[in-house]
Amino acid sequence: MTDPVTIGALAASALAMAMEAAVKGVSGHGAKDAYDALKSKVAKWAKNDVTALEQTPDSAARKAVIAEIIDQVAEPEKEIVKALAERLINSLKDIDKTAVRSTNIIAQNIKAGNNSINTQAGGDATIINK
Repeated sequence: MTDPVTIGALAASALAMAMEAAVKGVSGHGAKDAYDALKSKVAKWAKNDVTALEQTPDSAARKAVIAEIIDQVAEPEKEIVKALAERLINSLKDIDKTAVRSTNIIAQNIKAGNNSINTQAGGDATIINK
């Protein structure tokens, strides 16, 4: 049986995911606002650790430290952190959906040698020999 995910682990993972998305250049206003809100809340208890996580978002040790700190705060505060973390995760999911749609749009006009492939959203591909 696996251990249940704590609110601290959820929040630390959400922060790290947002930081990794930012490094990759994937961001949106909703995700940035959600990230700032969660970061601000968590920084009340773990400012230096959040700053360190920004430098190394893939650090399991740093995420564990932040998770442990959050898990020790009062229950009402943890519920606020949980809501903020879920908001951030949902914002990041929305970015992923947008990125997939953008990739599909970019790939609609493909050129290979003397051939060009043109597609229309939801339509058939047309190969044009030049």
